Amino acid sequence: MAVRASDRVTLAVLPAPTYVRTYYLLQSSSLTAPAAPTTNPPAAPWTTTEPGYTAGDTNTLYTVQLVAYGSAAFEYGEVQKSSAYEAAKQAYNLATQAKDAAVTADGRLAVSSSAPTAADAVGKPNGAVWFRRDASNRFNGAWELVNGAWVARTIENAMIATLDAAKINTGYLDVANRVRANAISVQQLLVGSLTNMLEDPSFDIDVPTNAPLTTAWASIHANVTRVTAGARSGPGALRMKAGTAAYDGIRQKNAIHVEPGEEYRFGGWVRRESAASVTGAIEFSIMYGATDATTTTVTAVAASPAGLGETYVRVAGTWKVPAGVYFARPRLVMRADTGNTNTYLVDDAFFQRRMEGELIVDGVITTPKLDVAEIWGNEAWLNVLRAGLIETSMLSAGFGQNLDISANGAITLIAGQVSDQAAELSTQRSDIDGVTDQVSSLGGQVGEVRSSASAAAVAAAAAQAAAREAQDKADGLAAYVRITGEGLEVGSPGAATAVKITPSNMTFNVNGVPGAYLDAGQFIAPRFVGEEVDLANVKIQKQGTRTVVKAI
Repeated sequence: MAVRASDRVTLAVLPAPTYVRTYYLLQSSSLTAPAAPTTNPPAAPWTTTEPGYTAGDTNTLYTVQLVAYGSAAFEYGEVQKSSAYEAAKQAYNLATQAKDAAVTADGRLAVSSSAPTAADAVGKPNGAVWFRRDASNRFNGAWELVNGAWVARTIENAMIATLDAAKINTGYLDVANRVRANAISVQQLLVGSLTNMLEDPSFDIDVPTNAPLTTAWASIHANVTRVTAGARSGPGALRMKAGTAAYDGIRQKNAIHVEPGEEYRFGGWVRRESAASVTGAIEFSIMYGATDATTTTVTAVAASPAGLGETYVRVAGTWKVPAGVYFARPRLVMRADTGNTNTYLVDDAFFQRRMEGELIVDGVITTPKLDVAEIWGNEAWLNVLRAGLIETSMLSAGFGQNLDISANGAITLIAGQVSDQAAELSTQRSDIDGVTDQVSSLGGQVGEVRSSASAAAVAAAAAQAAAREAQDKADGLAAYVRITGEGLEVGSPGAATAVKITPSNMTFNVNGVPGAYLDAGQFIAPRFVGEEVDLANVKIQKQGTRTVVKAI
């Protein structure tokens, strides 16, 4: 089936635009954007005059275009913000910010060689920063102006991403808890207190240059001033000029409280200021007493070395507080030296109490020399032990079982009063009795029994007499045992007699000369004195003025 459709189209013919006109509306930026007008011309506050931008104005300028056709027809475009007006506002805001930054930057940052004072805050904005630098142009202090007052500031570690440890070459590294490192290379490792008890130890407080120190130190004599040139650290150093006056120098104004028996390290860094030869010395000494007013006794603890050069060297000594002393004043003096006109610099002095610390090592301490007062431990393995005195309550059962002294000339072991040597000497007596038994069997020639028996009797009597004398003196002897390359020597200090045992024989020495001796099963003595001798199957004994030999 065929479908037929129909529609109507209306065509309007508009004449050419008669005119195009732009209208402007300025209103607060907080108001809603206006709608397009519906009349021609639009009602106020729309206007054909474009308002100019007023500095600091925050309003918004809107624009709309009117297109008129003939005398009656017209239409409006979209309402838009004026881009020129918005650009002017943005430019003004940026200019204002730049101006504010410029104004506040003027006086906000200051760099000086001294700390800020209240007068330095005048004319500076809140938040101004003050940096202090030393004589080497290194920053060593920072302050911020807060409500008209300078507040010291420090740099927090969060601001330091990486720190080169090679840059830390002076002063102290203060760590509250611990330092973790694979290796630490130091000349000295101080385990204990690091608190410096001196006031103004680096001579930085007194600002006037080439003037006497007056704040923390008091001059003992003249020729002592504070200088800035040549300081080891910080802005100042102590300058001491030699003279003929005895002990020119300075001392701490305020006494330091100490306790008897405490130990302190006192020292500092010293150098010669000029290239002239040095004949004097800088002395670090302590003035002390029972009260603050009686610190008059003086003890020197350290002095600069001979041939002091123009490079700073560390000088330090230890002082132990005597009994009855409770106050101390460290002092620095120039020893009197006639004709010496040299000048010296001292910096970074320190007075530190030596306190007990603890060094915990889970591993091995490797060092060519360990200098300590006491060593406490469960075990010690040593290749070589050199000691002036070894005290012990006991030795293990196997101690000394094998002593190799082949490379030594002699070893002397000295005992004190021997209260329990009777057993040892009893053993010696048994040995001598054994000698007597051997003497008893010496009669090899029956035909010579009388003469041999007489000699044997003398030897046996001498052995028995020596044994009895040794036994009687056992409890009061002071004995020594000396191990030599030849053998073992036993004697008493100061005595003429001694017993020497070698692998081949045993001799009884008198004044170092062998007397009787036991050699290869034979007891040989130049002279033997005895009362009775058992020889082989006979007994030889004295009866009155006669010697009787009878069978056993």
